[in-house]
Amino acid sequence: MPQRSWSKKRERQYEHVKAASKQRGVSEDRAEEIAARTVNKERARTGEARVPASSPGRTATSAVVSSVSIGYEGRRRRVHPVRGGDS
Repeated sequence: MPQRSWSKKRERQYEHVKAASKQRGVSEDRAEEIAARTVNKERARTGEARVPASSPGRTATSAVVSSVSIGYEGRRRRVHPVRGGDS
């Protein structure tokens, strides 16, 4: 297991996600990465992960949510060239 702080439940989840990824044809290294990211995401979502010292007022989940929403800021709607309205 890559992490010592994972519970038995998270270790089982890691193995399950890794096996499922390998079954889909993903390489061993990539399957391990996917499994570790999935477990860490779930730990952050449920509050099992520690909050980083650099951002004491934010949880790991809020950091993920805000980084996702940043990608949608400033997106403009395309105007259809014939109708002149929104597409």
